[in-house]
Amino acid sequence: MSIILEWENAASTHGWRTLAMLRSLGRQIKQLLQKRLHEVEILAVTNELLASREDIYHCITSCLDLDRSDYTLRTVQETGLRYFQLKNRGAELASHEILLFLDTDVIPEPDWLERMLNAVSDPDVAACTGVTYMAPRNFYHKTFALFWFFPSGINSDKTVPANGIIANNAAFRKSVFCRFPYPDWPTHRGQGAGLHGRLTTAGIGVWKVQAARVEHPPPLWFRQFALRALREGHDRLYWQNKQAPLGHALRVVLQKYARGIKAIVKQRHKEAILRPVELPPAMAVVSLYYLFSLNGVLLSYFWRDWFRDRFIGE
Repeated sequence: MSIILEWENAASTHGWRTLAMLRSLGRQIKQLLQKRLHEVEILAVTNELLASREDIYHCITSCLDLDRSDYTLRTVQETGLRYFQLKNRGAELASHEILLFLDTDVIPEPDWLERMLNAVSDPDVAACTGVTYMAPRNFYHKTFALFWFFPSGINSDKTVPANGIIANNAAFRKSVFCRFPYPDWPTHRGQGAGLHGRLTTAGIGVWKVQAARVEHPPPLWFRQFALRALREGHDRLYWQNKQAPLGHALRVVLQKYARGIKAIVKQRHKEAILRPVELPPAMAVVSLYYLFSLNGVLLSYFWRDWFRDRFIGE
């Protein structure tokens, strides 16, 4: 199997989550090797702006705590490639048929690797995705768990048909993925949904392995918070402009804002319960996020090329 690590998110988290991810991955590889014989390849793909191959090599080998004979490590530096392009390039260079994608800012739960490998090793399965959640560590994490993309957890071990692909932890057969890579869109995110649509149209099922879970952080620091919201607004306009004008994209963002406020008030996730005194600041966080998102819609509508060069391509 080939484990493909993009190195873009390592920079956005200043590395500490990457170290935790690698330590967890190393323990899981060791457990897997004790149970059965596997050839393990780790492919770390970066660009010229993120980190040097030498630094990545040292980071991985020092964190995995494995004998170097247990796995093959390759570090690849490609000029100008970004998140999804790094994943596609890693798949092209992988040596094995089984591909497992793991982001450098998520922390996999114990047995994530084995559960994903078991799922994609089924001859009838060509693509599967795990579950991404947010741990309710503090007020900020709880707030994002309530209103953002990733909930606070899914307590199920069933494997069910997936309604999308979560790019930060997924597995494919190389023969399928290289025919259907992540689409090359001028957006920050959303390519997972695009790939899911292409696979479904081709009659290839995608499965969600609900027992394979990784923890994802909320945006770290104010800069990441603002960037993620601005980019979400840009992406929303890109998708909506294929069908409707600017007003519709703005309405969609406002509808998401209303749902976010409702989610804070209702507090439907038992793991992410806010105290009454925390509700007003939580609603302020949601309001600020979608204010940036609305600005992302407007900026990318009036100055699309500038916005993409400044906020999508950086």
